[in-house]
Amino acid sequence: MCQRKLSIFVISCEHLTNILILLQSLAQKHSKQSTQPNLRGMNAWWRAVAKIAPVSFTVGAGIEWFMLRVQIGDETFYDTVTRLEAQKRIDAANEEEARAGQD
Repeated sequence: MCQRKLSIFVISCEHLTNILILLQSLAQKHSKQSTQPNLRGMNAWWRAVAKIAPVSFTVGAGIEWFMLRVQIGDETFYDTVTRLEAQKRIDAANEEEARAGQD
């Protein structure tokens, strides 16, 4: 058992060594090609996030407000969800008791 674990560890170390050598060679090639980071792509990405994030926040807050405050009939969304979840838990407990009674 110990020998098998050791051989797996040796194989894993060999793979890690090969991966590290590959990464080092890629890093050397990349550092020779350009020393300046590519900021154009990052700037465009951050600009898109800056435009989308406030809209997403506002839409999410609006949905939450609707679920909390708007009543349809006598219940809000959360009242309905709470009632249905309680019913599911009661049904699951009853089924579990029925199974325990059969055994």
